[in-house]
Amino acid sequence: MARSSVLPVVVVLAFLGLALAGRSLEQPAARRSTLAGSLTPSGWSHALRVKGGKWCGLRDFPPLPDGYGVSRLYCPWNAYDHNWMWRVIKATGTGPITSGDEVLLYINNPMLKYCRSTSLVECGYGQSNATKFVVEKDTGSGAINFATDSVVLKAAGKYCKLVGAKHSQTLKCNVAAKGSATVFQLPAASFTNTQLINQLSLSACGADFFYDGDGEALVGCGTPRGPGFTINNTVALGTPGAPVVTAGVNVTFKAYDNLYSYQVSVWKVDKNGNVWYDVNNTRGTSQWFVLERLTGAATGGEVTTKTNVALKSASNGKYCGIPLGNIDGDMKCDLAGPLSALPAGYKYTYIVI
Repeated sequence: MARSSVLPVVVVLAFLGLALAGRSLEQPAARRSTLAGSLTPSGWSHALRVKGGKWCGLRDFPPLPDGYGVSRLYCPWNAYDHNWMWRVIKATGTGPITSGDEVLLYINNPMLKYCRSTSLVECGYGQSNATKFVVEKDTGSGAINFATDSVVLKAAGKYCKLVGAKHSQTLKCNVAAKGSATVFQLPAASFTNTQLINQLSLSACGADFFYDGDGEALVGCGTPRGPGFTINNTVALGTPGAPVVTAGVNVTFKAYDNLYSYQVSVWKVDKNGNVWYDVNNTRGTSQWFVLERLTGAATGGEVTTKTNVALKSASNGKYCGIPLGNIDGDMKCDLAGPLSALPAGYKYTYIVI
């Protein structure tokens, strides 16, 4: 599939970032430490939704002609889409974000990442032009746990409220009463940066991010690789919630272009069991996989770094791997199991970088 027409202009620069593809978020140094100013572990981003209601993203995105520019925040979708990767960053200081703190609202997808409140809330600004929002629990006080707490936003002393409907909707921060503000939830949704190391090839699995040939860009775990082969993956949760990758629960793997960060490729399984990169389409049931431990309890509990796992397609129920006779072969989800009988090409080590 062809990428956006803006890509060839900077393809050389984009290649330089592909060693880090999948980590277009600002990366903390410690992978399981607490993100400065948040109870969300480092490397995680959120989905954004109206409490108990619709999911949020950006309208008229990416902005024309080259991806730079701003897009307004709105919340029109009934279904969760892990493409939108939000963060709430403490504006000053460190430690957990507490109700009443000033924060920056950050979204990974635009070229410029921060949101600003003027007559409405739009995202796509540099940090120097970002609004310092105040975040408050909708009820109660104290440290905010974004996995469980609901929040409201305030800018320049006024609370923020969604107005309008469907694609005309906007978020305006002009409401005096907290009780009239829109209540949001920010469950954890995506975790960057991970690798799956195949135990037959002893190489990380990925695909050609810039593939532009016939057919599908297929996922493999062998060598050699071209400059567009991405091995660093962001894990997306099938159901957002706590910031944990859980064995036996739906996840998928994706990578974002480090420069044109609105470009995303997602692992999916086709009707023949091939694992391929779908371009700019983070919807559909064929994207979901589960990780199962090779020792101990196969499912349940957090999958931590260096855990040995099997990868199973949630859509066809088959385990996924590469053929014994060709370590450079493409990944297929074609073995029924059992888990204990899987060959080395169907076993992996999950790594958090």
